[in-house]
Amino acid sequence: MAKKLRSVALVVDKPGACPLLRARDRWLIEGTEVQAAPGARLCLNALCAAQTQLAGFLAGTEKSAPKNLACGHAGCKATFAVEDIIPDAGLTRRMERRAEDAGKELQKSGPFLSRLDPALTVQIVGEARKTRYPAGHVVLPEGTPGENLFIVSEGEVEVVRRSPKDGSETVLAVLGQGECFGEMALLTGLPTSATVRARRDSAIFSLTKTQLNQFLARSTDLNRIFSSLLADRLRALNTVMRDELGRGILGKLSMISVPDLVQTLSASRRTGTLVLTGAKGLEGRVVFRQGQVAAAQFGVHDAEKAFLELALWTEGDFCFEPDGAGLPDEARIKMDTMGLLMDAMRRLDDLRRANG
Repeated sequence: MAKKLRSVALVVDKPGACPLLRARDRWLIEGTEVQAAPGARLCLNALCAAQTQLAGFLAGTEKSAPKNLACGHAGCKATFAVEDIIPDAGLTRRMERRAEDAGKELQKSGPFLSRLDPALTVQIVGEARKTRYPAGHVVLPEGTPGENLFIVSEGEVEVVRRSPKDGSETVLAVLGQGECFGEMALLTGLPTSATVRARRDSAIFSLTKTQLNQFLARSTDLNRIFSSLLADRLRALNTVMRDELGRGILGKLSMISVPDLVQTLSASRRTGTLVLTGAKGLEGRVVFRQGQVAAAQFGVHDAEKAFLELALWTEGDFCFEPDGAGLPDEARIKMDTMGLLMDAMRRLDDLRRANG
């Protein structure tokens, strides 16, 4: 049997003098196969140099990958970091491609600003604060309380989720000019569930919660547009995840949180079993029937407690088994799915505050 090639995620640390490279651009490399993350640009000279330096690790003859790589082209001085070792490269490449798909899905109804009446757009832009961010700068960190609405004026941002264990990242979506972010945390009162970072030099408008509430009070159209926007966000998340879940494929909880998984399975009305595997072989199961959480099992906890404990997991693997086996009667869930999710969100919020 042929030995499976290892895979790495290579991220641009310093572009040096290269006219193509940009800080934080990310490439996925498996042997001689290269896949650029959404929006990333490729430099053949840099790729050849990186693959040469990574050859031993990718082939399995070296146990660890070099930590710092250099382009090697005369006068370039570009440097790269091996940010992530990917155990399932195929899944990760598909997730990266679907992040781009999610961005396109959000554009179907037009960017946020294009949905507004021109007069309202002028008012919002007139009151908003405009801030410029260099490529790679974090605009909105994960776990931030919902206090501002952000709108991309120039450039492009990426929505990423970082693993708290090893710092590896998954790009969930790329948002361009006219798109907004931060609205979910602002409207629901929950902390942000992902980090938003400038993909390239960008200018961002921001409105405070007070300013936005004043606009919402004056405009029924803006209320309608936000309702539509929340639906679009959920549809975009489904675009990223539903095919992978339908295949019964294994994924990482660092890619998507348990509550987000449950929302995706619920919105797509899935039937089957979500199997979660955590540290030291711990395992939990959540059974779905037509998108509703029907049962949960973890250790000796009762059903609702088992679900809430599993919802706190941020590390481990998940696998959705379509039409999977059920659980015993004592594992049956009596609460409705939305109530379970709200309890889980509150517990996650409390945990974030306790951890500072």
